[in-house]
Amino acid sequence: MSEAANVLPFPTPKPVAEDSASDSEPVAKHAFNAALDTTFERCGGVSNQRAGEYRDSWLPENMITTFLDHTLVAILGTDIAGRITRTEKRLLNAATMVDLKDSRMIGPWKQDTVDDGINYRGAYAEWMERYMHG
Repeated sequence: MSEAANVLPFPTPKPVAEDSASDSEPVAKHAFNAALDTTFERCGGVSNQRAGEYRDSWLPENMITTFLDHTLVAILGTDIAGRITRTEKRLLNAATMVDLKDSRMIGPWKQDTVDDGINYRGAYAEWMERYMHG
């Protein structure tokens, strides 16, 4: 069998208008960027809905971490667990939610799982950046 026979018959991509197109010609958005815009708009809607439902429960001062505190003391001991700040606990919780949402991908397709995962990952990325670099 020839190598050409092993290639799937994908359609030839349509050319995208160059940035140097005249001012009267709109520049077509790349498919990837258009998909991202749609996804981010939907995820922003989900996030705003959740904010109305849950209020600012991710603000470190508002977080209740009784079970996390108990678990950290059991695993790490009082000396280490007692030094973990509320901001660090928020990072741990956010990382856990990212992992949880990713784990749910083994089940059937659910748009909400993907959208929540994007939102948790986005919040985690910002909080980790602030934590690491101020």
